[in-house]
Amino acid sequence: MLRSLLDQPHDRAELREETGASSSTLGRIIRDFIERDWIVRNGHAYEVTPMGDLVGREFTRLLDSMETVEHLHEAITWLPTEEMDLDLSGLQNASVIAATAGNPFLPVLAMAGRIGGADHVRMLASVVVPQTLAAIRDGVIEGSQSFEGVVTPSFLDALGTDTTLGGHSQEIFEADRAEIYRYEGEFPFNMAVLEDRVLIMVSDAEKMPRAMIETRNKEVLRWAESTYTSYRDQSAPLKPERPVK
Repeated sequence: MLRSLLDQPHDRAELREETGASSSTLGRIIRDFIERDWIVRNGHAYEVTPMGDLVGREFTRLLDSMETVEHLHEAITWLPTEEMDLDLSGLQNASVIAATAGNPFLPVLAMAGRIGGADHVRMLASVVVPQTLAAIRDGVIEGSQSFEGVVTPSFLDALGTDTTLGGHSQEIFEADRAEIYRYEGEFPFNMAVLEDRVLIMVSDAEKMPRAMIETRNKEVLRWAESTYTSYRDQSAPLKPERPVK
């Protein structure tokens, strides 16, 4: 009820319709909220007091957080929230594609598909995902995609152990529409920033991809762009004469 009154005053009939509460239950809630100085009666309508406005907004924020956690339950176990500096409420309407026993590569294939269809990609990568690397290679070499990537030493080391992956990365590195940077550290997740969306790949302790989170939320997009730029500015461009291995 308090959440409904944050937007505008309501009379008793409107509150019953909004909450679905019985007349007796609604009456008890109204009396309790008046005693707590959360609402006051103004004519036929009820409205929040300054105290009620504060309580209502804090409650709404908590409720939104709980709904977000429930929505992200397939990914929240591996999501490094303490290292993200992100208000999770922005992920409330995000799509979550999780690995399953029948298809453990589902999030990987989903991310590769989204990246393959993008015109411009900025990416943080500490875990080598062959499908994603192949999609970037095809987009940059055979398509019109422009690519910026910030990679870690462990990412580069992994490329050196696989001839095919190393070949794909070298093609990307030498392309005119690609810029690669080396960050001397690790990222808590792989992330791709596309024109209108953010893709976050979360992995388990063994660095196996477990879920992809996809969102078009503007606040999350701004956070992702800022996060990417911060890492890139702390990184060194890899020179064309230096192989990406």
